[in-house]
Amino acid sequence: MASWSDGGTLTLTVATGLTPAAGAQVARVQAIGGDVRYRLDGTNPSAVTGLVLYAGETLDIHHANVLANANFIEAPVGAGSRLHVAYVSSE
Repeated sequence: MASWSDGGTLTLTVATGLTPAAGAQVARVQAIGGDVRYRLDGTNPSAVTGLVLYAGETLDIHHANVLANANFIEAPVGAGSRLHVAYVSSE
């Protein structure tokens, strides 16, 4: 059976990775207060590089190795964007 855990809200003034709960296989992230840029290859995004997650949108990230390589930053820097995170673990 799958269970959800709240990963909290991350401040993104610098490139920030996820801290998955033990056994997490999926993260659902939502951009709050502004747009967010992200990369899933372990490289830090910047205000002009990476894919855009627009304010209010959600993204599901699957597989533990991808979760470990996900990085996020507010775009543009100084916009006050945050990221809400929830994890799914199969138990």
